[in-house]
Amino acid sequence: RRFHYETLEVDEFWTYAGNKGKKYWVIYACGREGGEIVACVWGSGI
Repeated sequence: RRFHYETLEVDEFWTYAGNKGKKYWVIYACGREGGEIVACVWGSGI
């Protein structure tokens, strides 16, 4: 596990949960060198 990253990539996408009545956003950041996810948040609105 690293605590310092030279470069992070941030991406977002949306998906449905349950009965497709609500759209949820997922935003995550991953280290470019190793590809590990270092942060992730989700919710119904941005």
